[in-house]
Amino acid sequence: MSHIEENTDNKAAPNEPERHNDNNNGINGGENVVNGQRQRDRQPEVSTEVSKEAVGGGDADRDKKHELAKSAAAQKSTTSAENGVNRWKETVKRWSGDWLGRWARNWGRGENLTGLLIALLLGVVLLIMVRFPIKFDLTSTHINTLSKASKTLVSDLRDPMRIKVFVSPNLPPPFNTLEQSLRDVLNEYRQAAGTNFYYTFYKINEKQADADPTIQENIDLAKSYNIYPQSIQTIEKDEVKLVNVYSGLVIEYGNVIERIDFIADSEALEYRFSSIFKKVTDKVNTLLSMQENIRMTLYLGDDFVELSPLFGIGGLGKLVGEIKDMIEELGRENYSKLDFEYNAETVADDQQAYLAELGVQTYPWNDFSANGRNYEAGIGTAFILVEHEGRSEVLELISREELIQITDRGLERGTRYQIVPSEVIKDRLDGLVNNILEITPPLSYLKGNGSVDFVQGDYQVSPQQTQDIASAANFSAVLGSRYKLVGVDLADLTPQLYPVFMLAGVKEPLTEYELFLIDQYLMKGGSLVVFHDSFKEEQAAGGGGVPTWVKNETGIERLIEHYGVRIDPSIVMDKVSFVSRTQNQNSSASTEQQVYYVPLIENQNINAKLPYLNNVKGIFFIAGSPLFPDEEVLTANDITTERLFSSSVQSWNVSDDVTLVPYLIQPPNEEEDNYTSFDLAYVLKGSFPSYFKGKDIPEREFSEKVSESEDDHGHSHGDGHDHSGEEFGLEAEEDHAEDEVVPAPKAVQQFSEQAEPTTIVEQAPESSQIFVIGSSEIIKNNVVDNAGRLPNAVMLLNTIDALNGDIDWARMRSKGQRVNPLDIRVSGEGGLVVWWKRPTFIKAINLVGLPAVVVLFGLWMYLRKARIKRRVAEHFSALARKKQ
Repeated sequence: MSHIEENTDNKAAPNEPERHNDNNNGINGGENVVNGQRQRDRQPEVSTEVSKEAVGGGDADRDKKHELAKSAAAQKSTTSAENGVNRWKETVKRWSGDWLGRWARNWGRGENLTGLLIALLLGVVLLIMVRFPIKFDLTSTHINTLSKASKTLVSDLRDPMRIKVFVSPNLPPPFNTLEQSLRDVLNEYRQAAGTNFYYTFYKINEKQADADPTIQENIDLAKSYNIYPQSIQTIEKDEVKLVNVYSGLVIEYGNVIERIDFIADSEALEYRFSSIFKKVTDKVNTLLSMQENIRMTLYLGDDFVELSPLFGIGGLGKLVGEIKDMIEELGRENYSKLDFEYNAETVADDQQAYLAELGVQTYPWNDFSANGRNYEAGIGTAFILVEHEGRSEVLELISREELIQITDRGLERGTRYQIVPSEVIKDRLDGLVNNILEITPPLSYLKGNGSVDFVQGDYQVSPQQTQDIASAANFSAVLGSRYKLVGVDLADLTPQLYPVFMLAGVKEPLTEYELFLIDQYLMKGGSLVVFHDSFKEEQAAGGGGVPTWVKNETGIERLIEHYGVRIDPSIVMDKVSFVSRTQNQNSSASTEQQVYYVPLIENQNINAKLPYLNNVKGIFFIAGSPLFPDEEVLTANDITTERLFSSSVQSWNVSDDVTLVPYLIQPPNEEEDNYTSFDLAYVLKGSFPSYFKGKDIPEREFSEKVSESEDDHGHSHGDGHDHSGEEFGLEAEEDHAEDEVVPAPKAVQQFSEQAEPTTIVEQAPESSQIFVIGSSEIIKNNVVDNAGRLPNAVMLLNTIDALNGDIDWARMRSKGQRVNPLDIRVSGEGGLVVWWKRPTFIKAINLVGLPAVVVLFGLWMYLRKARIKRRVAEHFSALARKKQ
């Protein structure tokens, strides 16, 4: 044992080279052999003495003999145990490298003190990171990090904002990550807001409601906010099942409450939440600063209530009490800023003009007899008028549904009237309050003249409208979530009321006076959004055959050209375009047809330098015209241009014999001069010159054509249907003459009733802007989704946001792009694709590249290990040769 300790003490320090040689090892080894021999020689001597004493001692010495034998055995056992312990200690010290000794020596030199300080510093950093976590978002669009606009929004909260999330546990795919996504996003808001942002998750499992009272309380709480379970489809064990789940939340800020009934996915959560947070905070600030309350008047005549069951409408009698309670509840949520009034008088003859001005539907009836009583003719109404500081909104309480009934006489059309449900009335009243308070900024568009029909209010968009590819209902829905869509007449157009004005797909010519009003709107600081169609479709006689496309000259193209960009009357075709695939009926194969008039705008052809287009990729452009800037006009007026996107270098344009039938379109010959890239969208900014500069003011004249979806008064009603004074009861109301002058709403009377302009504003301020695209098909349902997440929708909304000065919100919306294609093409000579960016090469790298890298890495590790073995063997061979 002393030998082992002595070797340990004599061992060289870890940082000092061992001083020994082969001769010393040999001497020490000889000494060990001699010592070992002496120990072996000493043991037989003991046993010999014992045997001699045993022979001569007799029975008296037998006990002493056994004692000596036991002592020898114990000594041998102790020696073996000590040797085992010594070998174990030697092994431990050899593997530990005598760490304790090194630590003691290093402590004396101060090295361990440095290590201890480093450990303490790391602990402090760890505590700081736990309190203030740092996250590195490596995604290209920083999708997991709040935008600057969101952080600023919640950091400026003056009162606590509380979020209540109602979600079912263990949601099936693809909803299984929704709860965690909600937690992550809300936690980001909490860190940015500080102490004024709180969120709570309420677990709801209806199957466990009976066993757990807390879950039942959560269900009751959700229902008190009008949040109910939604049915989702899931697949379990090859079976399709419908499961009812909760996935909604409530935002409480002050007395204002907003809710999201159902969150279907985790895409664009930040944009959706920030939009609602901004709406809530703006509403609270506006309500607290109001001097005059909002007045809500229910117009429901007593005679109409009495006769309504005879007309097939039941429940009007109890509607008065329900609406009163409803408005009182809304008043509490809006800081008691709502006043309720009830007008039960019958509509008088002199009131019909006022009702027509409001665009209210009336229900007239003739004298008639029923149930043994005679009833005089009258007019009924059922609506709520919301008024505040000269602005007014109308909510109809009776909805109309067109029916087709099968009778003995065949198919017959009919109309069914029913009262709007109470929960819908409350939601719409809350929306009208937001409109009155101008919480959402207005976005105006031209009514009539064959223009695109927008739907005012997202609640009016029906499934039939979203499925109609020729409709702009989806675009209306996504715009309605951000802006208040308002269809206006040109006579009512002013930048003060409507900062942005859309001209979308106008198909009928505008008069010179109407062009003058548009021009003066721009000269006074307004911004224009122009979706212009250079061609319009005309059906062949009799409705059969291939339609033809004729040039569409509305006068708008003349204005835009004067401002600096010419809309060429042609259609852009592109070899890089949409491919239609049709499944064959008799086989599993599909037929492909390239649609050249639907160019696919790839990444490199989108101006990513613009902040509102930075993350937009994969736009489809449909049946549009190219744009050509007039550099002379732009330079002379110091107008700046921003090109949004262009077609590929494999595109061409067609101006004569235009057809949009895919199989009738053939690309031109493969000659370089036949193909070029065309600019397709521009934003112009600057001091535009008036088109009417140096001219006389045109004679006041308006177009007579109105949009088919508008009623006789040019108003859209709260139920989303057209109302034209149809027969109700026993007699129809007389139709208005086509040339009748329709009074403007009260909200714009102060502007529309002013005298005709006598002077021309000849130069626009630098704040004026124009967004122009040579197609209105780009806003239709076939390329715009109702959630606003496809590239076309994001591009359009971002550009309109930029016109309104909300670039930060445009950036936020772009973060959650669904389409993110690889940039595989290079626009070069002839539109060729370099070999390392060809799709086949990229696919080959994805399929073969990763396995090849793994194999090469394994081969490198094998060769490295073999090389290390060889070096070790060579080293010990050299040592052996030196010993010899």
